Amino acid sequence: MFLSRLKIDAAATVNPYEVHRLLWSVFPGMPDASRPYLFRVMPQRHAAQRDVLMQSTLRPSAPADPRVALVQCQEFSPRFTAGQRLLFDVRANPVKRMASTGDRVPLIRDDERLRWLKRQLDAAAEVESGEVVGSERLYFRKPGKRPGKIEAVTISGLLRVKDPACLLDACGEGIGPAKSFGCGLLLLRKA
Repeated sequence: MFLSRLKIDAAATVNPYEVHRLLWSVFPGMPDASRPYLFRVMPQRHAAQRDVLMQSTLRPSAPADPRVALVQCQEFSPRFTAGQRLLFDVRANPVKRMASTGDRVPLIRDDERLRWLKRQLDAAAEVESGEVVGSERLYFRKPGKRPGKIEAVTISGLLRVKDPACLLDACGEGIGPAKSFGCGLLLLRKA
């Protein structure tokens, strides 16, 4: 895997779908069906450019679009052990599916959001503690589609690894829906 830091013009970050499209440009020739990356726009208010942290299975190339700059890229191979305790931080879109309509609706209460995250990670790790440390409503517009919104929340805490291979898969695949809009990247560090 590769971990990269990019800078994107702040005006382009207003629409999360546009960020996704700009990041796609650092993987030229990649088919639309293959999304080899997860990303997170870092909180920076009143800046001309915003930092974006991106994890990818492929090494990104120099961006063709002048609104994007690849600042740093390094290869990494995380290794976990059963019982290891790690601090985590994830920006996620906790949702539930309505039985009557099949529509996804956001979870509003923090206790519901934490239970959702515990279910997402259950096979890989035990969430020992966690708290919602931020939330943001993201509005997006895909060409030819009606506008949409996402209730993105940032959850931080402590987890204990149950299954190292399963946790590695969760890191690679991301957590929950809305990955194309900057959700799902699980950041881990030693406790």
